[in-house]
Amino acid sequence: MNNLGDFINLIRKQRHDFMNDIQIIYGYIQTNKIDKACTYINKISEINEAISEIYNLGDNNFALCIESNIRKLIRNDVKFDIDIEIEFFNFNIFEKSYDKKCTLVNNIFNELENNGTECVYIYIFHDDLGQSLLISDDEGMLDEINWMENWNKEKIDIVDLELYTCYYDNSKAYRINFIKN
Repeated sequence: MNNLGDFINLIRKQRHDFMNDIQIIYGYIQTNKIDKACTYINKISEINEAISEIYNLGDNNFALCIESNIRKLIRNDVKFDIDIEIEFFNFNIFEKSYDKKCTLVNNIFNELENNGTECVYIYIFHDDLGQSLLISDDEGMLDEINWMENWNKEKIDIVDLELYTCYYDNSKAYRINFIKN
């Protein structure tokens, strides 16, 4: 995020989403559907808890990019499942070349969403290759991490990142390794 205008637009969008949530809850209460109001509040709480865990990793730029994609999935009725197995990032991954890195992540989410997936799986982890982000349309693709010979390394011109792709049947997975230079 490079300028004040982008920041203001983000705040306005978040305010709009918040007001929409309040209106939905208020509508349930007005129509005496208290159980639905409680269910909706729990859903919002779970989403915010997941987003909070992303910010707790220590890279606000990375978290903002992932949060924006999660909120877009929600608006488009696509489910998401996130699993974070690290406590914090070793360095601020998105500090340099934010626009390029976020565009890459956005393109991955867009491709999965445009292919009609019902759920996007997000996995943030550490293994022999370092800290990584996996985004997939199939939870089973998480098992493919151990078989890196099945992954194709893609050529990208972005500092501090390596991109791998894996296709199996109709499933797709993208692994982004974070490289400290």
